[in-house]
Amino acid sequence: MKTVFFGGTFDPVHNGHIQLARGAKTALHADRVLLTPAAASPHKGHASAAPAADRLAMLRLATDGEPGIEICEFELQRPPPSYTFDTIQSLRKEFPFEEFVLLIGADQLPRLHTWHRIEELLSVVKTAVLLRQGTPIPDKPPEKILAPWWPEIKKSVLDLPEIDISATDIRQRLGKGLPISGLVHPGVERYIYAKRLYGAVAPRRESGDGSRE
Repeated sequence: MKTVFFGGTFDPVHNGHIQLARGAKTALHADRVLLTPAAASPHKGHASAAPAADRLAMLRLATDGEPGIEICEFELQRPPPSYTFDTIQSLRKEFPFEEFVLLIGADQLPRLHTWHRIEELLSVVKTAVLLRQGTPIPDKPPEKILAPWWPEIKKSVLDLPEIDISATDIRQRLGKGLPISGLVHPGVERYIYAKRLYGAVAPRRESGDGSRE
């Protein structure tokens, strides 16, 4: 059984995440994709904008009815920060006969050598690299410790269409009172407005006489 590990803050999860998960599952002939929300990412210098419980609830809404796309809650069950190596080790113990593929954005490659126990991590998982606009794959690794794995990493680039949606943009739009329809799952959109996440204020509804409530 092949499982793709797709980690992130998912703050919030958006349609781009789901489309990438579908594409990676197909391209890698995987049985499932595990969306793994981080309690706190060691690679980002700020806390999540939404609490973990809300990010998890939105993930459940976004993946409902998506075959082969599942959620792994391991990192939310441990104290932060969330290290991919620790999570992969936990998954390998629970599912010893599965093959794990680590999904990495090309923008992460220049700092991949800074990841916690990166040499051990690359020794136990395969990689799949997602291209990012304006982020070429370097011919040489940024640090020598990555040299043994670099040829395989360069060959693992997925030919998937780039998706111009970002969680940062969605949060900014909500903070400015701009709509996010079409960027997130309808259930996620309703949840954000109901919980007033990211400074969102629910759109005014029209009353029966045509006035705005």
